[in-house]
Amino acid sequence: MPLEGVDTGAFFEDRFGGAHVMQAAFDRVEVAGRDVGLAIDHSSMPKVANTRFAHAVALTYDDDERQRAVLHALFSAYFEQGLDITDRTLVLGLAAAASGEARADLSARLVSGADVELALAYGRELGVTAVPTVVADASASMSSADFGPSQVAVAIQGAQPSANLIDLMQEARQRAGA
Repeated sequence: MPLEGVDTGAFFEDRFGGAHVMQAAFDRVEVAGRDVGLAIDHSSMPKVANTRFAHAVALTYDDDERQRAVLHALFSAYFEQGLDITDRTLVLGLAAAASGEARADLSARLVSGADVELALAYGRELGVTAVPTVVADASASMSSADFGPSQVAVAIQGAQPSANLIDLMQEARQRAGA
């Protein structure tokens, strides 16, 4: 994806195989979002964004209780408010506001592009091809020398009912012998 992103309509029409199929998928996601209190509005999304910088910001909050608030702010900005999350100033401002951290402090400790690439490599190794993807792996480490999924990792891709996510967690526990 180019750094500046690409046109939403053309990208998703090509991805889904036509405008009608794309709109049907968007409608399903928007209805599911409303069911859980999210006002997803695909028509307001300015573009399909290159999210590498947003990922760097989110990864900066790994193992930090503020990560959830930062992720919520970024998702809401893009999917509900139609803001351009390729804008680094906007992303930093959203994260700083959501976390209560000064923008300068966040900028100073921002994870590197190499860390983002490591996380993306982990996803590729797991075979991630859809969003969302949920991985359950009690043995995984993003910083270990033997980086990658463990023998007990399990994943599920695409929008899933909560029962499937519960099954995923139970399978991960069984595999880990927990």
